[in-house]
Amino acid sequence: MRQTARKLSCEKFSNINQKYWLRFEELIRKKNLEYTELDEYSRLYQKTVEDLSFAQTNYPDQDITNQLNYLTLQSHLKMHKRKHTGIKTVLGFFTDIFPAGMGKIMPSILFALLIMIVCFFISFLMVQNNKEMAEIFLPDNTYNSAMSDLENRQKFSNFDNIPPEKRTSISIFIWLNNSKVALICYVFGITFGVGTLYILCFNSFMLGALFAVYYSNGFGLDFMSLIMIHGSIELFAIAISAGCGFSIAASFLSPGRKRRIDSVKKSVYDSLFVLIGLVVMLLVAGLIEGLVTPTKPGIEVRLIIAAANMLLITFYLLYGYLKHRKTASIK
Repeated sequence: MRQTARKLSCEKFSNINQKYWLRFEELIRKKNLEYTELDEYSRLYQKTVEDLSFAQTNYPDQDITNQLNYLTLQSHLKMHKRKHTGIKTVLGFFTDIFPAGMGKIMPSILFALLIMIVCFFISFLMVQNNKEMAEIFLPDNTYNSAMSDLENRQKFSNFDNIPPEKRTSISIFIWLNNSKVALICYVFGITFGVGTLYILCFNSFMLGALFAVYYSNGFGLDFMSLIMIHGSIELFAIAISAGCGFSIAASFLSPGRKRRIDSVKKSVYDSLFVLIGLVVMLLVAGLIEGLVTPTKPGIEVRLIIAAANMLLITFYLLYGYLKHRKTASIK
């Protein structure tokens, strides 16, 4: 009787946990785990080890113990397998980790984009109705440079005056400066999003006011098309970094069932991968601003470049969102 009870107990144990072991085996066999699958793999590994310990104690001579031993061994071999670096690692980051990370905080990114658009039009309309309002939204050096351009009937002399031999160094400077702004937007999420909101509004107000100044003097399309060659990437990057900041703020304010500190830690961990991708985006924007923008291509060419950038980034964000939804549904 004891043998039969023990056998039934083993079968029951197996029936309850078999689906978890099969899923773990599926992840072990998979060559490249997606970003969202790593957490699942870690949890299933811990469970399998605990189940193995239980099986060794209660069912030492049963097949189920051998099965769990095999799974644990295969998992160890996978974890200690030498990682391949190079182009595949880089491509994996931009086809998996980066977009999935953005997909996870998509509501925060869309919120940041909405704020940017609203602030842009507020300052644009205010300066259009009262030109003196430009001095409120624009720093002194930016305002004076714009006025100088318009008084001399020049179009963006600040770009024209960059010598070709200095454009690469200017690109690096622009990249570092924009990366600093993105980092501040991100870090200021710990101020419950207030600091992130301020940085986002300040930059959007400034762009809207500057556009209004040139627009009112007949250079609106020329100005915006030139700015958006690189701005089409840069502005998206700033919005995404602000989205990271807002996601941290949300983890503070609404941790859900998790402890507040655990919620914040997870939000910071997830958004760090997004921040790495943003640095690359801003590098591309900086290179365009320093190397392409000063050449002043025709307006049609500028609009094509800007539209292509915006379409590519929009589709990339959509791809990341769908990827996140797919992996979330599997869980």
